[in-house]
Amino acid sequence: MQFKLKTKNYLAGKLLWSNHFYGICIAGLAICSSLVLTDCFPSISFLIMIYIATVIYYTNAYFNETMNENNQDRVIWYQVHYENLKKRQWLLGFILLAIIIYNIITIPNLLDFNLIATFCLVISAISSILYNRTNFKKHGLSKSFVIAFVWTTAGGYLPLYFNSKIGHESSLTSSMQLVYLIQMFLFIFLLAAIFDIKDMKYDQLNKIKTIPIRIGANNMIGILILPILILYIFLDILQYRQIHLTFLEWTLQCLFYLLVYFASKYAIQVKSISRSILLIDGLMILKALVGILTWYWVHKL
Repeated sequence: MQFKLKTKNYLAGKLLWSNHFYGICIAGLAICSSLVLTDCFPSISFLIMIYIATVIYYTNAYFNETMNENNQDRVIWYQVHYENLKKRQWLLGFILLAIIIYNIITIPNLLDFNLIATFCLVISAISSILYNRTNFKKHGLSKSFVIAFVWTTAGGYLPLYFNSKIGHESSLTSSMQLVYLIQMFLFIFLLAAIFDIKDMKYDQLNKIKTIPIRIGANNMIGILILPILILYIFLDILQYRQIHLTFLEWTLQCLFYLLVYFASKYAIQVKSISRSILLIDGLMILKALVGILTWYWVHKL
């Protein structure tokens, strides 16, 4: 039993508490977005850049996390590995800065931001700072909105922007690009709201008005999950009506919808933070895989 417990904590630390899992999630979304929007794989330097930035951000966010009944394992792990994590932050920060400088030098027009790019980057930066340094995240709706917007910018818009700067034009119209990004935003918003369920007791004590507290955990299915999932499916239909998916491809999409629904329903009952991360955030990896497979079948077969 003790060996299993140590193994479980070791694996959780290496994958989850170290935030490499979040890095995998954002990299998967970026690959999917790049293929769907530009028909090109993103550059390795871009993937490394957003992977490292995600790991750094979440590690920094959890350094001063307050302990509650659901996150004890993560808080203790951070306390034990604090010094090593600090050193890792500096190392990753140096690597990230080097990659940014490399990209700016090799892609001279990378900093020629248009209005949309400027808006997305500025709002994401301001929101991220406010999220960890103020009481901003006590407002549940704003909290989920910020998470969804930042992840959509990093995993959806930036791959499109970066590829456009290296000469890969989008294969979709501007309206279909917007549909894709709205769909991603809704998906991440849904996951962020569901993730807050495990902290309801702690949030109630600290007067944090998250979405589950406002509408009730038992009402999440009917009021939030089903409406967003239906809208998500409608946006999928808008995208794929021009592509004419085969029966196999639509079957894959339908299985994805069902899995998201049942995983969301099950996640409402899960209290463990490690299981919540694997189940809820793991859906981002599933979304990326489904998108990549669908793109491959449509364009390569």
